[in-house]
Amino acid sequence: MKRIKLETPINLEISIYPSFISFLFKVYGNRLLKIYGVGKNCKIIVEDENTIVYSEECENYVNEWLGLWFNPYDFLAKVKRSKRHIVERILEVYVGLKLMVSPWDRDFIFIATFLSRRANYHVSVIKWMHKILDLVNEDIELTPLHDLTESVGRSYQLKQLMEIIPDYLKLRKITYEDPWAERLNLMKLKYVGPKVTDAYLLFTGKGSIYTPSDVHYQRFTRYLGLIDKDKYVIPSKQHCILNNAYCLNCSLSNECLTGLSVRIYDVLSGWLQTVGYVHDKLYCSRNRCRECPLKNICVK
Repeated sequence: MKRIKLETPINLEISIYPSFISFLFKVYGNRLLKIYGVGKNCKIIVEDENTIVYSEECENYVNEWLGLWFNPYDFLAKVKRSKRHIVERILEVYVGLKLMVSPWDRDFIFIATFLSRRANYHVSVIKWMHKILDLVNEDIELTPLHDLTESVGRSYQLKQLMEIIPDYLKLRKITYEDPWAERLNLMKLKYVGPKVTDAYLLFTGKGSIYTPSDVHYQRFTRYLGLIDKDKYVIPSKQHCILNNAYCLNCSLSNECLTGLSVRIYDVLSGWLQTVGYVHDKLYCSRNRCRECPLKNICVK
């Protein structure tokens, strides 16, 4: 076992909760066991908030799995000055939240993000993913998925997955130098829109700039004044494709939540969205304003 000290603390509970790699692990208190995918059976212990211990077979993966690859403090200078004080306060509260990603499990992460459309990730999607991974023996390319609705569930998300998985498998054989090009091609898949694509890119480690603008981030940005506009649009599949899925050159980048977030927060945008998911689940959506650690900067 190897023990290392961390530059910044880690809070395992709030880091794994929003991550689309959580279904690949079993959590036992402060212990992680990889139960599916690359590095299966790797063991990691968060000994305390600044110390982790892991087995040797985890050596090549632990930085990504535990989010040690990304320190948001390193990129604070990229935030527009007018918003920097807000991000500094968010960092104080959520310094332990890491972007837990896994580039080696991209097929499984694609399926999970696809199935999460209008479905509760923690209630339904994780259960579906475990059944699917057991069914296909962890190789979606070799095993047909024609019987998913019989053995996994009868939801429309599963039916649509079976319809588009052959096209995804063709697409994922392409090597991309630029993730924005991958973003464009992914959005050309039937039923796949900006939110699924950005979640996939974020949690496969393609970049912390990718920002799935879900309802949680919409509420988080509005309550904390992260976006100045009173009204904005949510990215649409059609418009993203017309603009080559590249936010910085998009004609709606100053009107779209994702485009605005990317412009203002740069590579901190995806991390902020992840914080927003956790914070909204814990406080905003539950009206726990009195207990909120960010109430002093809330503009609600």
